[in-house]
Amino acid sequence: MNHFSINDIENLTGVKAHTLRIWEQRYGVCQAKRKESGHRYYDAEDLKSMLRLIFLYRSGHRMSQLAGLEEDDLRALALSKTASCSYDNNIGQLTEATQSFDQQRFDKLLHMMILHLGFEKCILDVVYPFLERLGLLWLTDRALIAHEHFASNLIQKKIIVAIDGLERPRNSERVVLLYTPGGEAHEIPLLFMQYLFKKYGTRTIYMGRETEQECLVELCTKQKVTHLYFHLITHLGDCDVPGYIRNLGAELPGVAIVASGRCLENKTAELPGEVQLLKDYQQMISFARGQ
Repeated sequence: MNHFSINDIENLTGVKAHTLRIWEQRYGVCQAKRKESGHRYYDAEDLKSMLRLIFLYRSGHRMSQLAGLEEDDLRALALSKTASCSYDNNIGQLTEATQSFDQQRFDKLLHMMILHLGFEKCILDVVYPFLERLGLLWLTDRALIAHEHFASNLIQKKIIVAIDGLERPRNSERVVLLYTPGGEAHEIPLLFMQYLFKKYGTRTIYMGRETEQECLVELCTKQKVTHLYFHLITHLGDCDVPGYIRNLGAELPGVAIVASGRCLENKTAELPGEVQLLKDYQQMISFARGQ
């Protein structure tokens, strides 16, 4: 996807379209291009530049200050915001293997980390911070989208192996259907939740990413499903998330709807009562445990 609407940018960043327009008018940043038809749009480089500005704005910098900096200075400032954690060395090793596209080394490093830390702790304390670090490197032009695809694919394989290694739940009263709606391609959080559900004894039906609503409704009419669970990180597209949830609730009145993800953090007040929002990883783990 190379062209983005202002609604896409709002969904990706959580910054309201109204605010983006104010920044454009007041500070000359986040400027849109125009098609021959006059419609406004943003390209991939515009998106990266805006994500960089918003990251720094949320880190405590005023937009008036950021608007006066050159792109190189903005990249350097963003890179300086890298948060340290207890597993910086592990994250650094995975980053090095990723940047050289060294699959054998990446696999070996991740395998050893899982053995040393345990699977859950490795995902939460190493893999997720590593993916955030990789995203920051992309934001500052020090990594490619290809690096993220490379690493994500290898991580997904590890999670699938871990899921397959668990015992099948027996006589679970809860049956959770896991998926992401159209426009959401990130699958790692969904796979990790499938692991947690299976570990704590809940039966699941895994539909994967970008599942159409019609498919969900059809399945739920033929199989016992007690909960729908989806995770949103970016969610590109024109779908109105609160409206989407209301429609699901109307079509599947006997099925509980549960959701999580960064894309929903700034929509709490807009979300209908039909959905249970899990706001952080601890709530996600608690829900997987049935608490």
